[in-house]
Amino acid sequence: FKTLFSQDAESPEIYPHRVPELVGKTFGEAWRMCPEATLFGILHADGSVTLAPDDDHVIVITDEPVFLAESSNIEVTSADASGCPPRGSQREHMLAFETSAAGVKAAAAA
Repeated sequence: FKTLFSQDAESPEIYPHRVPELVGKTFGEAWRMCPEATLFGILHADGSVTLAPDDDHVIVITDEPVFLAESSNIEVTSADASGCPPRGSQREHMLAFETSAAGVKAAAAA
């Protein structure tokens, strides 16, 4: 978080940015298509913001996806080419993390 709040040329910043390639995509599809940025919310036409919308939220033409990125130039790739984990794999990653964290705690206690 320290990096997020430091305002220098090397820290990522928050950018609301209309991306035509994401219109009609679900949020779950869209975040996988942005390998150099973190899509974390939607700025709606009425000025409201939804942070971490459900993966099935469909991005409409009036939405501005909100990114954490190094620059306002958001690169979009196909979901398959982005290198992001496939949909539904989050549970596997969390289980692996929980298992490794438990191992670290056990080793530290010994």
